[in-house]
Amino acid sequence: AENIYLPRNGHFGISAATGGLADDHDILDFSVSSLITDSRPSTPSSLPQDEKAKYQEEFEKQMKEFEAERAKFKEQHPDKAKDDDDYDDSKFYEDATVRELRQLFESQGNILQVLQRVDERVQQLQSGGAIQPVQPGQT
Repeated sequence: AENIYLPRNGHFGISAATGGLADDHDILDFSVSSLITDSRPSTPSSLPQDEKAKYQEEFEKQMKEFEAERAKFKEQHPDKAKDDDDYDDSKFYEDATVRELRQLFESQGNILQVLQRVDERVQQLQSGGAIQPVQPGQT
């Protein structure tokens, strides 16, 4: 493996089903955790209060400018402007459980398609019909 930097005495391991070829599996998710908590005291890295207030004021000013430009755009282009209510995080992000269920569903769907094709060929053989050879790239 390349570009893996472990702390001193650090290690990781991956296990897979035994039997069969050594490379007949894919790693879809690799979660890392530590048994040792960070015992170093946290250093205060906060900004001085006056500098913090300055940045907050600048941020609020830029937000007001942005909101004004956004309102202007909505007035000029009502067909292109989207409502704030239309934004949905789940359209863009997928948690691990949903991803795993989706992958299971897709793989079961693929298995079902293969079984249906096999069943069609068996039915053709039983009825005495000639089987059309499958061309490469054809499903």
